[in-house]
Amino acid sequence: MIKIEIAESERKVKVAQERLNDVPKYAEKVLDLQRQIQDVHVQENELSRQLEDPENKERWRELEGEDPDEEALDAKISII
Repeated sequence: MIKIEIAESERKVKVAQERLNDVPKYAEKVLDLQRQIQDVHVQENELSRQLEDPENKERWRELEGEDPDEEALDAKISII
């Protein structure tokens, strides 16, 4: 029974050592993904700024029509 446990422990150590070699690759991938996230945040902030800018004529248009005066609004309310 002890031999089986020793063999299992040695197998776990061997697997852990093999995975240890992959850590630098994963660390580089994490850094790359963090850079991508930062780039997306910058892009999102710029798009948000453009969208919320009232001076940006491409993002809004004036609606046609006119605002009714107070008497016309009172008349509509009384009908309802």
